[in-house]
Amino acid sequence: MPRPQLTKLMQLCSVLLLILGVAVFAGALIKRERSKPEKPVPFVVTYQHYRRTQDSMTPTGMTVKVVNAERAWREVTFYVGGARTEDGSDGESCFKVAGDSLQYQQEDNTFTGQFNSEVALRNNPEFVRTETVAGLTTFVLRSRENDGFWFEQYYSPKTGGLVLKLVVHDTVSERITEAVSVQFRDVSEQEVSLPHLPVRFDDAERSVEQFRSAGNHEQADALDTSIRRLREKARVKE
Repeated sequence: MPRPQLTKLMQLCSVLLLILGVAVFAGALIKRERSKPEKPVPFVVTYQHYRRTQDSMTPTGMTVKVVNAERAWREVTFYVGGARTEDGSDGESCFKVAGDSLQYQQEDNTFTGQFNSEVALRNNPEFVRTETVAGLTTFVLRSRENDGFWFEQYYSPKTGGLVLKLVVHDTVSERITEAVSVQFRDVSEQEVSLPHLPVRFDDAERSVEQFRSAGNHEQADALDTSIRRLREKARVKE
């Protein structure tokens, strides 16, 4: 091959190798960005609850959940018929407002970091598809079917892995909780604060006993440990 043609061929190969290297590097950067957890930001979610059968779609209530950047949250649920519940978390412990007290429920695992990146969600063995919920791309995880029962959870990294839609299916109907609105905005301390009430552990202690009766000793021990830890923390503050 004449030297000028050989030189041009070598130059072409160099350019192709450079382009390939840039493409590989760019692909690695995109993959790394998708694997990064989303930066925590405050937001407000409005959910609708309903029950669906073959013949009907029946609304059962709505929930407004407010979450701050530190992952403390508060939610109020309004049920058809007039009932109302209020729950919240300081980012570590979950409580339910019950009359003149706050009933401790469990440690807060709402934002565990398990579902706050696209890569983690796509690599989950239960991942089946993506869908848009309240304008956000969600990654749908579906449980295995068991005697006609299964459920789907829809997660978005944009909301730190919070479930934006839940479908619980049985042989008769589906119970659905679905976000209809997600607002990313500043959240005040007052919006995520539960009332200043005494903390009680009746609900949690009953759950410990129920776990033990059902043979779920690991769950019982974990909840019992969290109760003792929170009680000790309260004594230290006093």
